[in-house]
Amino acid sequence: MKLVGKEYRCINPIPSHYHGDVQDVLVEYNAFIYIYIYDEEIALRSTTNALHIDTSRFGNLNEGLRKTRLKNIRRRIEVNKSPSSISKYKLDGLSISMSWVIRDMEISFEGNIMLEGDAIKGTFFKNGKVNVQEQVYYNIEKPLPTNLIENDA
Repeated sequence: MKLVGKEYRCINPIPSHYHGDVQDVLVEYNAFIYIYIYDEEIALRSTTNALHIDTSRFGNLNEGLRKTRLKNIRRRIEVNKSPSSISKYKLDGLSISMSWVIRDMEISFEGNIMLEGDAIKGTFFKNGKVNVQEQVYYNIEKPLPTNLIENDA
């Protein structure tokens, strides 16, 4: 089961926010979470505003845009441009765990590999408490399976 080079995305966006501009205004939006497995030990976590994503893009990617995205992701990792998004991951059988430190927060992910490596089902934690309920993250280069895996939450 090969994970290296795969990028996973949740099907449903989650509510998210950030503090914007000089007035520190709270900006709320819906985001998709991505997990990219770079090599045998490094993973990248990222989010994208749901307004900018075509939700039918599983297995139906523009090859040129995909190559550019992967090149940009690899460059971010290689030059350590996003250290708060880069993590070492651990595999234990079909279990996967990752963790990131962002300022005074520890973000972690605990999950299970499914569909022969084409899906990861898991939960994100922030300082030990559930931050993003359990979701399934599917390999974006493959069409979604006919029978989707159910989230436990």
